[in-house]
Amino acid sequence: MGFTAFYPSLFYIANYKYGLMLVLITPVVSILFFLISYKVWNLALRHYSSAGN
Repeated sequence: MGFTAFYPSLFYIANYKYGLMLVLITPVVSILFFLISYKVWNLALRHYSSAGN
């Protein structure tokens, strides 16, 4: 979450040398991390067993 908010705002706030590149790469990195976390979530869900009744 911090990556997707910090680097694009840095492009607009300061003259950051690699700002445009990071602005363009941010959606790709966000989607990549979402897909990884989705796969891990589903893997953990398959191995989950309830402790209750």
